[in-house]
Amino acid sequence: MIERKNTSKINDRLEARISLGFSPDEHQDPRDDVTTVVVDDDPGILETMADILAEMNFKVTTAEDGYRAVDLVSSGSFDAVVMDIKMPGMDGIETLKRIKGVKPDARVILMTAYASDDKVLASKKEGASTIIYKPIDMDQIEILLRGVH
Repeated sequence: MIERKNTSKINDRLEARISLGFSPDEHQDPRDDVTTVVVDDDPGILETMADILAEMNFKVTTAEDGYRAVDLVSSGSFDAVVMDIKMPGMDGIETLKRIKGVKPDARVILMTAYASDDKVLASKKEGASTIIYKPIDMDQIEILLRGVH
């Protein structure tokens, strides 16, 4: 489940910039430079998160599993990865290890519904930047991604 507390914030910011005389393209938002890979095996969550982050002006690419995420990070320039821990095939911990092997400075934000899971402890040990518990608060993700640059 994904929660969005302030859905009108983006429109309010845009309207405020326009009312001050800026065109929507002037003074580019620094989030426009943050490239993010969202990884989840649930197509609904994947699409919803990607849509919300794009609406927040982040550059978003999606991956339906850990294998695709590693391929994307290996072949592209991404600042952050937002990924579920529990996925079939390559889980979030193994994906995190492989991403850190390819790009050690990548910010990896992991999501889980399980607060007392061994995988949560393992993810911290492997270098996860942050672990977020479901239901996901997209405003919290926005703050974390904004801190990338």
